[in-house]
Amino acid sequence: MKRSRQQTAVLLQLEQSARVARQVTDIHWDGNLPVDLPAIAQGLNLRMQQDGSLAGGDACLVYDAERSTLRVNPVNSRQRQRFAIAHGLAHHCLGHPSHADAPDSFNMGADIASLEANLFALEVLMPELAVRQVIRQEDLYDVSELAQRFGVSATAMHVRLQSLDLITQQDLDCSSAR
Repeated sequence: MKRSRQQTAVLLQLEQSARVARQVTDIHWDGNLPVDLPAIAQGLNLRMQQDGSLAGGDACLVYDAERSTLRVNPVNSRQRQRFAIAHGLAHHCLGHPSHADAPDSFNMGADIASLEANLFALEVLMPELAVRQVIRQEDLYDVSELAQRFGVSATAMHVRLQSLDLITQQDLDCSSAR
């Protein structure tokens, strides 16, 4: 199937987002699981702050000349907060303008900046090498257990496993039929 120029441009942007995420983890990740997002934020000179006033939103990135702040809604589950933080790190690292994310911007049908941030978040929260290593060395194949090990939701783990071709849609259909 032939891609349009626009589709090719989007794919290139997404690939760049994944590359930047890998560079960030190469530089700022200590290799332990789950990935220490506050340490990565600190390494990027990004302040993190809990903010219950986000009214249904997950996170808000506020740029400042000295030190930008990622405000995170503390009402959300730990897994959702972690995804929101990684998503906010993406907007910061990718140079997106100030960004506030509502819950539905975390789906894969969102605008290009949010798609880039979603891909970045998957890469940072579940680095490919770590996912493959945990599966191989710990003989761990249960998606829920993998999600717990990486501090993410089962949905995020499913998406990551699919992106790494470690699970198929058929596998997902079979597991949800049980």
